[in-house]
Amino acid sequence: MTPKSSQHQETTGQLYDRTTELIEHIMGGSLHNGYWDDPMGEASLEAASERLTELMIDKLDAGKGRRILDIGCGTGRPAIALARSTGADVVGVTISEKEVELASRRAKDEGLADRVTFQVADALELPFEPNSFDGAWLFESLLHMPDQARVLRQVHSVLRPGGLLVIANLVERAPLSDERRVTLEASYDQSHIHAIIPLRNYPGFVTASGLVLREITDISTHTMAPTLHRIVERMAGIRDLFEEFDGPVEPPPFVTQLIETPEVGYAIVVAAKPE
Repeated sequence: MTPKSSQHQETTGQLYDRTTELIEHIMGGSLHNGYWDDPMGEASLEAASERLTELMIDKLDAGKGRRILDIGCGTGRPAIALARSTGADVVGVTISEKEVELASRRAKDEGLADRVTFQVADALELPFEPNSFDGAWLFESLLHMPDQARVLRQVHSVLRPGGLLVIANLVERAPLSDERRVTLEASYDQSHIHAIIPLRNYPGFVTASGLVLREITDISTHTMAPTLHRIVERMAGIRDLFEEFDGPVEPPPFVTQLIETPEVGYAIVVAAKPE
C-alpha cells in the first residue's frame, strides 16, 4: 500500500468510524442521497434513499450466481438490497472497521450472511484477483478517493470482460466561478471530500481507465435539493442526539455550501469492461 493510500485509509476510515451511525440516522438508514420521482413530492428521505438504490440496481446486470463488488459499502443496506433483489453474491469493501461491523451484523440479521460479505479494504489497492467480479458499483463513494483515476483502473482490473461499473456521484454540472470554487472546496475537509469531477470530464475519465462509457444520466433535479433540504430539517430535529456524539448542531459546511451551489448536481454513470 502506498503512503498516500495508507493516509487516506486512516483519516477517512476514522471519520466514518466516529460518525457512521449518526449519518445513517440523519440520512434515513443509508449513507447516500435520495431520489424523488416527483421532486416536489412528500416522500420521506428513507423512501427516496431506497428508490435511488433501486435505480442503481436496475443499471447493473446482476443476477443469481453473479458476483458484485460494492466499493465504499457504508453500513450495507444497498448491498443487501442488491443481493435480495437479484440473487447475486455481493462483496462490500470500506476503510471503516465500524462500517464492516455494522454491515456484517445487518447481513446476518437479514439471513444473507452467506451471500453478502464485508471487509476492510482500500479502493486504491483492491485485494482481489483480476477478472473476479461480474459487476461493481461506486455508490456515492468515489468523491472521497484521493486518486479517483486509480480507483477506476483498479475496478477495470477486477471486473471480468463485459462486466459493468455503475457510479452514483456528485458532479459539477456547470463551471464554478473562482470565488464559488474556493468557498466550496474550503468545506471539503470536514467531510473528507477529495474532488467533485465535472460532468463533462466523465467520458475522458472513464475511457482513460480502459472502460467503455455506456451511459451518463443527470438526475440532479430528483436528488440534490430535496435531499439537502431534508437533511437540514432532520438535523434541526435531532439536536439532542448531536450532543451525544459531541458534534455540531448545525449542518456541516459542505451541506450548506451545496445548497448555495446549484452548479453541483448528481449523476449516474454506467461503464463496461470491453469483451
